[in-house]
Amino acid sequence: MSEERRNKILYVCRDRNLVDPSTSTELNLIYAAYAEGNDVSILDPGDFYVKSGELYGITKRPNAEKINSLEAYAGYLEDEKYTLFETLPLKNFEIIFSRVAYRDNGPEEKQSFDTTLNYLSILKSLNPDITFMNEPDGVVKSGSKLYDTLMFGEYMPKTHITKDSSRLRKIIREANSEGIGLIGKPTDGMGGSSVMPLPKKNYGVFADLLIQHYENAIIQHSIKGIDRRLFLLDGKIIASYKKTPNEGDGRANVTAGATIEDYVIQKVDREIVSKIRNQILSDGLYFCGLDVMGPELDGNLDNTKILELNVRCPSGIAYLPPGLREEVASKIINSSEKRLEERLSGKNNKKENT
Repeated sequence: MSEERRNKILYVCRDRNLVDPSTSTELNLIYAAYAEGNDVSILDPGDFYVKSGELYGITKRPNAEKINSLEAYAGYLEDEKYTLFETLPLKNFEIIFSRVAYRDNGPEEKQSFDTTLNYLSILKSLNPDITFMNEPDGVVKSGSKLYDTLMFGEYMPKTHITKDSSRLRKIIREANSEGIGLIGKPTDGMGGSSVMPLPKKNYGVFADLLIQHYENAIIQHSIKGIDRRLFLLDGKIIASYKKTPNEGDGRANVTAGATIEDYVIQKVDREIVSKIRNQILSDGLYFCGLDVMGPELDGNLDNTKILELNVRCPSGIAYLPPGLREEVASKIINSSEKRLEERLSGKNNKKENT
């Protein structure tokens, strides 16, 4: 960002994600933007409203002239006495980070997520000069695992999606006869929720439960190897780590107790990313978390597969080593600023040529 320019940046994220700097990607990104001199505001997804045909938000930010650390920034937000609340028209923001997902906390939170993306999508249509990370229409399109499966099926484990329990039984039966392990999960799960290996015996009950609970269920061939998170920015890998499941739990999710360890990026990781880069960029998915599984060494496209592409609010930056964590957060902010500058420059050039 140029020294003369202070961008107006809005982070749309849930308050629960602004508590712990050691785990919160949101806080790390917000503070990185603040530290670079931007005007930064935060909006909870429940605080949108419309007045006189215009979209507003009840935003907040620390009420302090200068904050010198991430921890101090988080401390200001914890106490409303040190928080400045402002009602602002959202069209005035130049960069918007959409960092909203939902947990299995009932239909209200899912509705809040859908409504937020609807608001942001309309805001983008009305104000095309706003830079989004990621584009709301792209998040809508790619938010569920249907996108991964249909767009990148060649680079994923063999995957079925069905709401027919009899078909599910047949898939399990055939896999069992071939000695293939299967993983079952919902199309819209978060954080490893409800991911389970499907049993070889008494699988009919599990098949019925999976369909009854999720309506559409994913059944996927299991993959051997290590599970790693690759952070993608503008279609390139900028950081990574591997995730080791807790003993007695096959899920390599931090929320399920997995541990984080250093991981050296392989040639096959870059090869996989090169295969999906054009598609995710065309859908406006600039910052993503890509989960990949396969051998830690000597991986290839046959034994290494995509597990999931996280575009709603890729997390895990806070688990990177100090120094790299700040570097990655800064790169993400700089990417959004560069995209804004290019958009404004293109707009000005168009005016000069008319």
